[in-house]
Amino acid sequence: MASIEAGNLNKKISETPKTRGWFIGQFIENPSSFKDKDIEVKWGIHKKGEKLDKVRANKHSKTLSILISGKTRISFPDQNKDFILSEQGDFVFWEAEVFHTSEIIEDSIFLVVRWPSLANDVIIRQP
Repeated sequence: MASIEAGNLNKKISETPKTRGWFIGQFIENPSSFKDKDIEVKWGIHKKGEKLDKVRANKHSKTLSILISGKTRISFPDQNKDFILSEQGDFVFWEAEVFHTSEIIEDSIFLVVRWPSLANDVIIRQP
C-alpha cells in the first residue's frame, strides 16, 4: 500500500534536533517513509553569524544547496572560489571530495540535497 504524508518541515525538523535539519536519508530512524539510502534532504534554518567550524567534504556524495531565503557565502578553498547566495533559488552544486565551508550573512533557509546517503561519508580537514 502506498504511503502519503503531509506536514510542516519546521515542525518535523524540530522533532529530531540531532539530525540538524536533515529529514530524509539513511540515518532516519525506522519505521519512516523518510528513511532512504539513495538520497538525503535537509531543510536548513541558519542564523546570521553561523559558520561551519571546519572545512569539510563528502567522500562519495554530491551536494546541491538551494537558497530559499537569506544570504550566505559558500566557499571552496581548494578552487579559490566564493559564492554569495542572496536571491531565492540561488544554488551551488559540488561533487564528492570538494572541500567547502560556509558563513551565514543573514538569517537563511536552505533546501539541501545530497546523494547517495551514506554513513560516515564526511571528511573533515584538520587545520
